Amino acid sequence: MRQKESLKSYINFFQSQLVKVPNCSEGVSVLAFIDGLQVSHSLYKHLLKHYITRMSDVFSRAQPYIHLEEAMKITQLS
Repeated sequence: MRQKESLKSYINFFQSQLVKVPNCSEGVSVLAFIDGLQVSHSLYKHLLKHYITRMSDVFSRAQPYIHLEEAMKITQLS
């Protein structure tokens, strides 16, 4: 995840790259996703705290953070 990159953009990029890796285990993909997040991102802390091990859980838990980022972006534009 690049600095100032949105979580939604990072997830889209990660998913596009993940399909290129044959036979990638669920655990490895979760760890790669978390490793790619910015350490300062609150989702990073949340995923580690709750010991998430499935990508479906990562994506479902990311949704509120995406909504928050989008709401903050709209607020900043106003």
